[in-house]
Order: sequence, then C-alpha cells, then structure tokens
Amino acid sequence: MNIKLTVNSKHAERGFADIQKANEVAAKNTLNTIAALTRKNSIERIKADFILRNNFTEKSIAYDRVKSKAALNDMQSITGALQHADYMRLQHTGGIRRPKRGSKVAIPQDFSRGGSKKRLVTKSFYLTVIKPNTVRGKFKKKFTSKKARTVAMAYVANKRNKFLKYNENIYKVTSFSKGKKGISFRKKHLYNVSERTTKVKRNTWLWDSAKKPAADAQNIYNSQFKKMLRSKKII
Repeated sequence: MNIKLTVNSKHAERGFADIQKANEVAAKNTLNTIAALTRKNSIERIKADFILRNNFTEKSIAYDRVKSKAALNDMQSITGALQHADYMRLQHTGGIRRPKRGSKVAIPQDFSRGGSKKRLVTKSFYLTVIKPNTVRGKFKKKFTSKKARTVAMAYVANKRNKFLKYNENIYKVTSFSKGKKGISFRKKHLYNVSERTTKVKRNTWLWDSAKKPAADAQNIYNSQFKKMLRSKKII
C-alpha cells in the first residue's frame, strides 16, 4: 500500500533548520503509527470474525517499524501475521486448505462445538483426545457383515467410553441397548473425515484493517510535525 504525503514547506521553514531531516522523522513516525493502528485493528477484526481457541493468533499479529537509516522514498513499515501463524494468509486470500498430516481434513460438527458452529471445539473432543481413544483392533468373533462389526464396535465404544469411526465419520456413542426388538444405539456426530480438502472463504482482515489508518496518513503526518514543533527539538 503506497502512501503520499504533502509537506507545508513554509510552515516547516519556521520551525526547523533542516526541513529534509524533519520531513524524514515525521514520515517515519507516521508509517510506524499506521502500522501500529493496523495491528490494533487487525486484532479486533480477528477476534470478531474468527473462532479463537486461545490468544495465540492475536499475539502472532505484529509489525516491523521503519528501518532507522531508510531513505525517505524507501521507508516502509509492515504489519501482518508471523510465520508460525501463516494460516492467516489463507484466511485473507481464501483458497483450498489441505491437511498437514494424513490425507483427509477433519471437519468438526456442531456437537463437538457444544452445539453451535460459532463455538470452539470442546477440549474432550479434540482430535488429540479422540485418535488414541477410537475403537480399533480385531475381534475374536468373526462377523458376517460390516453392519454386525459396526454394532460390535459401538458396544465397545459405549462400554469403554471410546469413540466410534465408520463411513468416514467419527461419533460419540451415547447409549447402547439390547432387547426383544433387537440391538440399538445412539450416537452424536463429532467429525466428518471424508474430505481431502476444504474451501476457505476469503476474509481480507488485514487489508480492511489498514484502510482507515492509511486514509488518515496526512492527518497523522501533520500531527507528527506539530508534535515536533511543540517539543522545540532542534532538527
């Protein structure tokens, strides 16, 4: 994002011996202020638009100040997400998300989020908890059908408080009963694991956060100039 600033030379001549130096200081402070405001706006936008598990993403939004010896036309300040939060780049541009591990993307369902897509996944339903506690292994009994095997897995999941995975979905078995009418069990859908990729909708959180500070650049610059004049610092 390029920013153009206008200098009031007559006003500057009355307060500074070196107008060029004063202009550079004011411009540098302006760009640093814009970067800081963009960071502040970005954090507010992220907290409003995204479901955050903790403050990791917020703390990953940072800005670099203008280099101390940068020439006026080379000055730049940069705001964005640090490398360890590079997932925010995909959120900004939109696109295809692929799993970092394995071949399928685990998509949380409402029940794993406490009943709402706007909530975080409950800790007890984190994949790190589910994976080692999913019913696996061989059964002593040989089953004549896939359905019979699934019923047996559901029984074990309910009895041992484990999770059931079948047909590329993960479930929490909440009840299991056997009566005259046969066997039945209830389950809650936790994850869909059938997709190799998911589409991320574009959210220009950084660009939008920079718009107002950038639009206010001239006012910020003028304010920096007046601040230096009031300080009576010799430049």
